[in-house]
Amino acid sequence: MRLRVVLGSLAAVFVGFLPISTIWADEVTVPEEVRKVMVQLMTDTKLNAVMGFSGPVEGYKADGDPTTLELVFLSDRKQGPSHVSDDGEVIFLAPRTKDNAQQELITQAFYVRALKKMGLTTGSTAPAAPSAPEKPEKDR
Repeated sequence: MRLRVVLGSLAAVFVGFLPISTIWADEVTVPEEVRKVMVQLMTDTKLNAVMGFSGPVEGYKADGDPTTLELVFLSDRKQGPSHVSDDGEVIFLAPRTKDNAQQELITQAFYVRALKKMGLTTGSTAPAAPSAPEKPEKDR
């Protein structure tokens, strides 16, 4: 049996977390229009926590409510690594996941959800960090 806990809006839970640019500051640039949608989603989204999920991650049935974000706390590291579902609606957290990794996953989930809301598509990952500029032919 799963224990679901409704924690309220993410704006209340993650006070001080809203400056998205600080999380990815050295890695990526999130376009302003996407960032605005992410902030709006963070304000409007309710957070549901599912404690001690012990089944296979692939078998998890999400609540299907686009106004909630589910945090599924896995009971064992053998269930797999912490990750965000492809639709950004569920975050699976393996035991002993560090706080900064959890924050990155939450940001990733809202990035995916914002793109989805804007009618854009993406995989389950956040935008890649800018690659190093390619060396000119003469330097190779």
